[in-house]
Amino acid sequence: MKAIIVGLVAVAFCVTAVLVALQNPRISGWLKSSYIVWDRAEQVRAPRLLTAVDVQIEDLAAIASAMSQSSAEVRYATLAFCPPECRSDDDGLNVQLSVENGRIGMDWVLLGPRNIRDREKFIAFAETEGFAPIPKAENDVSFLRVESEKAVELVVAVVTELYELPANEALSLYHEGFDWP
Repeated sequence: MKAIIVGLVAVAFCVTAVLVALQNPRISGWLKSSYIVWDRAEQVRAPRLLTAVDVQIEDLAAIASAMSQSSAEVRYATLAFCPPECRSDDDGLNVQLSVENGRIGMDWVLLGPRNIRDREKFIAFAETEGFAPIPKAENDVSFLRVESEKAVELVVAVVTELYELPANEALSLYHEGFDWP
């Protein structure tokens, strides 16, 4: 009985600490830019907290290099941004650089509402840039992949040309499998 009471007190303390922390703008801002992720592969791993780091377009080549030099099994850099006409979170976009079978590529992941809506727009743009996106699915998630040494250049073109963001606009980076910065 004593263990149950101690457990309930510990839970109450944790809930109170979280509620107080959410009142702090520094902590609540940090939480808003964080995501809990877990793998849906055969081997179940513990959930992880990914927090956004601001990066610039000019950082993408170094990010791709850091990712390529890592030996981690899972390596990706997801860039989140809102185009100029963005009105809500549903208008935000994600593009991803990842290493698959030792090759770097760009993934247009079909999870977010805007990425789903703009699927054909992305395909048309990529094709005019000389790339052929390949439909794929992994862990029950559909995406379009472009494997190329020029994947970084395609990401830059998507952000600056297709969605017309200035080159000095901050992007949110969520990454795993390599150190940054």
